[in-house]
Amino acid sequence: MRHHQGYTLTELLVASAVSAMALSALIALYLNGKAALRMSVTQTWAQQRALSALHTVAERTRPASRFEVYPGYAQSFVSTSQVAAGRCVNLYGAGWTSKFHVAGGCLWHNTVAGLASSNSLAASVGPATVFSAGYQRLHMTLILVDPADTNRELVRMHSSFMTRNSGI
Repeated sequence: MRHHQGYTLTELLVASAVSAMALSALIALYLNGKAALRMSVTQTWAQQRALSALHTVAERTRPASRFEVYPGYAQSFVSTSQVAAGRCVNLYGAGWTSKFHVAGGCLWHNTVAGLASSNSLAASVGPATVFSAGYQRLHMTLILVDPADTNRELVRMHSSFMTRNSGI
């Protein structure tokens, strides 16, 4: 600085460059923190939805007397012994039917098969979500993805549910 004449151009350029770098560092720190918080919230949400969906499937599977696994939604009957894995399962109990199927990126639950009313148990379901059958057991692999982040996998759960009533 030269007494009362003000700042030189070099001093102004250096000061603005240092200020810009400091501001850029603060903005980068804020954006990284925001992304980490979003990831944490999204992961927690996915875990809660997955646990809720698994709980609902378990509640309907345990009292079932039999079940059928289908390769896809709205398929004709295929025996559980012929299907290794599928995207749809029908559960049958004493006077009730329940259906779970994966369609349109969601896991759906119909309390009566064939009715149009469905409840979405989980959204953003990955394409590898499947049901498979074993002796008196229903196996389920549930994958939830983040559609906002090019379908990055958030949660992958594999569970097995045993029917308490008579065999398949």
